Amino acid sequence: CRNAYSIAKQLRNASLQPYAMCFSALGFVLLGEYSLVDEGLKKIEKVIEKSVHPEFRAMELIVRCLLANHQGNFTKAEILVERLQEEVDKHGFLYMVLWIYEISAYIRASQGKFSEGEKIGKQYLNTAISLKNGFYKGLALRLLGLIYLYQDDFEKARDKPQEQAVVDALNILSDLARSAAATAWRNTSPGTPWWQLM
Repeated sequence: CRNAYSIAKQLRNASLQPYAMCFSALGFVLLGEYSLVDEGLKKIEKVIEKSVHPEFRAMELIVRCLLANHQGNFTKAEILVERLQEEVDKHGFLYMVLWIYEISAYIRASQGKFSEGEKIGKQYLNTAISLKNGFYKGLALRLLGLIYLYQDDFEKARDKPQEQAVVDALNILSDLARSAAATAWRNTSPGTPWWQLM
């Protein structure tokens, strides 16, 4: 993720740069590197101000939702999800609906509201299935598996078809990561953070 921004910059593709920044920021959220997320969000804001693409604002909201959730600020996370939903509805970003399910279910699970998280997770799964998207199906099943695990329902968490879908989704991610890593290795100095390249 760190090299994604520099690759987009080298390609002189201004529309890829905010995507790369957002995905780097998401990685930092998951790593718990919140100061780096804040620093990255400031850079993202600058790019968004110059952009005519409203989807970048929605992507920034995704990062902010997950950051608030990971920091335990559930009220803020819920408000941000509502703002994200408004952006998605306003601009018709149907592909982001799955992100809303993902984030909403995680917020509920983080609050210990497992039945609500499970309900949202099942909506997420049904939407992914109806879209015939194996990647998101795997992510939805992984989410449901985590919710069941948190509830100590190990039988549901280890459902065999569910496991295979999660493995399939992870294989897709692994293939994408290998491809991105190979490109990054050829085009940048390893380990250079994107915000230092601006």
